[in-house]
Amino acid sequence: MSLLIFCTDKMTEKIPLRARGRPRTHPTSIHLTLLPDQLARLDAFIADRDRELSRAEGVRRVLDEALPLAKAAAKRGRTK
Repeated sequence: MSLLIFCTDKMTEKIPLRARGRPRTHPTSIHLTLLPDQLARLDAFIADRDRELSRAEGVRRVLDEALPLAKAAAKRGRTK
């Protein structure tokens, strides 16, 4: 853990540095190549939800929404 030491005339205070960005939960990094129309659809998805989302977070949300639907369709026997 990193510490930032802040000094003033009267005291020295230790402040733990905080990590920036999404908290780590032991993620696996993947790299993805999208066709222009796929990227446009991802950007449209992000614009419909929250314009502040990054593309990476947009992909995570698409997966979170799509995977339960695919599992439910498989149970009904409607997979391709």
